[in-house]
Amino acid sequence: MKGKISNRELQRYPSGDGCKPDERKRGKERAILLLLGTLFLLFLSRPARAQTCEPRAAAMSGNAEAENLLGLAYIDGKKGCVQNSERGIRWLKKAAAAGSQNAVDNLCWAYGGGYMPDKNGNRVANPLLPVQPAKESYWCGKSDIPE
Repeated sequence: MKGKISNRELQRYPSGDGCKPDERKRGKERAILLLLGTLFLLFLSRPARAQTCEPRAAAMSGNAEAENLLGLAYIDGKKGCVQNSERGIRWLKKAAAAGSQNAVDNLCWAYGGGYMPDKNGNRVANPLLPVQPAKESYWCGKSDIPE
């Protein structure tokens, strides 16, 4: 008896139970879910790409000491800055030109190989800062660091 529908079956139909899904509607739903998922992933990954270099805003205002700190942050790859020694040196030079004696001292240090004490107190060179004797001599001549 195909024509007769029981009360139990009638109660299932308003909720959609027992009905064949409309494939066109399902395709639209899938497309919307895919679009929303893609947008979510784009916005979720955005903070990692938009990670800010903390001292950059102050350095952009022309503050010489902030430019010095930004240069060091780039050299070390710290404070949210991606490690980039060349960019760090450029910022140190800009700070030195603006009158930062700390930047002059840091340029002397950087061109001298960026020596720092290790855990045992031994001086070790920073492999990201190659020694450049001529530039080291120039900047250390302007520096107030005792030799």
